[in-house]
Amino acid sequence: MKYSMSNIPLFDALADKLFSFFFTRLSLTAFYRQYRDLFPFSKDLLFQYFHYFEESMLIFAVRKFSESSYKRSRNPVKIYSADAGLCRRVASEDAGRILENIVFIELARRGGEVSYFEEKRAQAL
Repeated sequence: MKYSMSNIPLFDALADKLFSFFFTRLSLTAFYRQYRDLFPFSKDLLFQYFHYFEESMLIFAVRKFSESSYKRSRNPVKIYSADAGLCRRVASEDAGRILENIVFIELARRGGEVSYFEEKRAQAL
């Protein structure tokens, strides 16, 4: 499937963010706020490009675990790469992060539904 890329600076910035920060949480709204003044693009185009990365299976977006579909859709997604070797080359030598990505790939390959869990930590007084 071919994709029409009309905004190369947006594509480059998004690709850099996705492959440099794999297995971390990503909010496309925060990305939009951070980059909108650097070059012109719409939020719709950003979401479209992100969808292109998902459709091409270069990345996987994992939603936060919640019983509420509204909460799942409103929380940042956690990004995993289809190719842990590419991420190691681009971003990280952190063995724990590479292992987390490999475990995700195996869970996805087995067909299970994968989500991440996060709880708020109690503040120390």
